[in-house]
Amino acid sequence: MFLKTLKTMKKILEKISQETKLYIKPSLGKDVLFEASDVFPAGIDLNFQQWKTNVSDHETPTTEVEVYRLIEEASFFQMLSFLSNNFDQLCLTQGQIKSFCLDYQHWLRKNGMSTFFLFKVLQEKFVAVVYLDRKDRLGIDVFTFNFPYEWSKEGRHHLIIPKI
Repeated sequence: MFLKTLKTMKKILEKISQETKLYIKPSLGKDVLFEASDVFPAGIDLNFQQWKTNVSDHETPTTEVEVYRLIEEASFFQMLSFLSNNFDQLCLTQGQIKSFCLDYQHWLRKNGMSTFFLFKVLQEKFVAVVYLDRKDRLGIDVFTFNFPYEWSKEGRHHLIIPKI
């Protein structure tokens, strides 16, 4: 049934990494985004702390990821549902998000636009929203996965997920 729904859904994302192989290094699972001010000097959303996301995660092996671009207005739920009905397989750890931002900054959206990463703490899912400010410094916000806002296609925001 889900595959049938996908075929009838309007295309809202396009894969832009194509044949490019992007790998995130192994992670020990100890990184938390709220404590990464060295990586995100433009600012870290206080909701990381308020929503208790400051939780270490599990170790991860080298992970291949893909980059998608938003081409139609969509919420986080709509974007991720377009790719899979298994949201857990679309999650990265906080350490992996930090590593991607350090190693692949050229894949992040610039000029105030955003790059999205799904992650979870225990069983609750969140979206880390990374941006580059006008001085090319990284900043990061956090939203709940079910945040109802529909992001504009004009922003051509990016979404980073593990290769499915």
